[in-house]
Amino acid sequence: KKLPKAGAWMNEFKIVGGVVELAAALKFLVIADHAWNWGVVGRTFVLVAWSTAALLLALYLLGLWRAKDDVPVSAVGVGRLLFAGAFLALGIWFAAGLTGLNLGVIESFFPGDAAPV
Repeated sequence: KKLPKAGAWMNEFKIVGGVVELAAALKFLVIADHAWNWGVVGRTFVLVAWSTAALLLALYLLGLWRAKDDVPVSAVGVGRLLFAGAFLALGIWFAAGLTGLNLGVIESFFPGDAAPV
């Protein structure tokens, strides 16, 4: 009786979780690409995908982009704003990696590609 009812928040949770899961799955594709010497998925591709996903999630959480079954966002609360800000910061940080910025520990997700100095 104390659990929240499924509603619009559940659909938003599924979309955010699904996009995060797809971005995480891309890391495993990078490992397979490196192990099998395909040479298809590299640092640039992953950073573009991750930054795009993070920026889209920020827009989604702010209510600027919605799926067809979503309820419009009437007000942006503190929690939603913090999560959107975190995704926005991640998206900008990943995009900065495209300009040659060394992303520190994140560089370990790109085997085979030399990390920028």
